[in-house]
Amino acid sequence: DLEGFHRFDATAEFDAIRRWITGAAAPAPVPAEWLAAPPTFEWLLADCEPVHDAFAALLTGACSHSILLIRGGSETGKSHLTRCLLGLLLRHTPFACGRLDLKSGADLDGEYSRFVQHLGVDDAVRSTAGWPLRERLDGMLTALRDAGRPTVFIFDTFEQGGEWARWVEEMALLVVPRAPWLRVIIAGQQVPERAGAPWSHCAAPPIELQQLDWHPWYEFGKRHKPILTEETARQVHELARGSHSLLGQLLGPAA
Repeated sequence: DLEGFHRFDATAEFDAIRRWITGAAAPAPVPAEWLAAPPTFEWLLADCEPVHDAFAALLTGACSHSILLIRGGSETGKSHLTRCLLGLLLRHTPFACGRLDLKSGADLDGEYSRFVQHLGVDDAVRSTAGWPLRERLDGMLTALRDAGRPTVFIFDTFEQGGEWARWVEEMALLVVPRAPWLRVIIAGQQVPERAGAPWSHCAAPPIELQQLDWHPWYEFGKRHKPILTEETARQVHELARGSHSLLGQLLGPAA
């Protein structure tokens, strides 16, 4: 008879009162493996704040999406950005992570070796040595699924991926809806189409990158080089032809 009666602290447990009255389910607990709150890290990029916020949220257990799509034209800094994201993961998290550049004509064997370096699947890598690349990728994915540890995949230059881009769509992305351990970041001039995809509900709206003029780079450089002038920033931007990776090296913090 007492099961229908509850006692609440009206101030501290307001959300619990609301759920009891409305019959709403309690929020799912945050998986212990992912971060409880977005991390704080030094953002060594000019502008790109939407990517910063979405990337930080992606690393938390309560994030509403597991797939981050980053789209931009030529010379918008996509590859420089994805390399920076991998660096942040390696420096600030214990997560398994890897970046695979799908660029046509790339050394895919070398790319695969770099991709799996920090994924913690050494046994699978050894057991599939000499196999076709697609089968090695499948074996790597199976090992990660069995381990269930938080994992972040970063795929760059998606539009040039050919059959490897198909692997991303047909394997990696299809795993996501039933893989709470996996987050996927894809960058390219083109990215997978969300409409009608089985994983569409797991993806945030694509973030569009634009080529930056000199002023955001001046603001970025002033944080690291207080003596930087606007005229110098203009000249450096012109000489670097707007290259994000080069401007990041010239105007960013000293190594």
